[in-house]
Amino acid sequence: MCIRDRTAPVAAWRLRLQSDYRELVQDENTSSAFCVTRLENPVHLRDSERIFVNVEVCEGDFRGQCFSFMITVGERYPYEPVSIHCTDFTAFHPNIERSTRAVYLNLLSRREWTPTTGLLFILYNLELTLIEPDGNYLPDCEENRMMFYQLRDRHTLQLERLTIRRDGMMDEEEEGRHIRDRLKRNRPSDLAAEEMTEILKRIKI
Repeated sequence: MCIRDRTAPVAAWRLRLQSDYRELVQDENTSSAFCVTRLENPVHLRDSERIFVNVEVCEGDFRGQCFSFMITVGERYPYEPVSIHCTDFTAFHPNIERSTRAVYLNLLSRREWTPTTGLLFILYNLELTLIEPDGNYLPDCEENRMMFYQLRDRHTLQLERLTIRRDGMMDEEEEGRHIRDRLKRNRPSDLAAEEMTEILKRIKI
């Protein structure tokens, strides 16, 4: 019968992960102006580790929304990037692929990834992306692109509205027509307007 050697050395990738995770635990108690992040107990698998993170967004378009993530770290870490999936959310986000729940961060692409990238830096970039969606690294999905463009145009229209009111260029009725025309001209797809309106309501903007 084969007896497992309990004194066997810990794999190098797990040692690195343990160090990165200690940084996460220490940083968890540090107050953040834009996100509240909580860690759950990790799950240890034979060839990978899973870390669970809950994030409440405090700033930006997704203020007040909560997201839960599973970070999977494989035995090729840190030479290969981790993968992040969203396990639960209260609002649809442009950088989360709805069917697979995969999270799209430019930092995790093979072209951008480096072995010096740690979990703390990954989580920091995840929080920033939740606050301000990254239009340069979206899932290849029409609904995600539509959502991003709607958010971007909404910001543009808000700035235009402030300028219009400041300069007294239009009354409220003219302003409403101007905004509706802008949305019609800039709609990037045939996605139903009712569906997009419902999405925008869910993220409370």
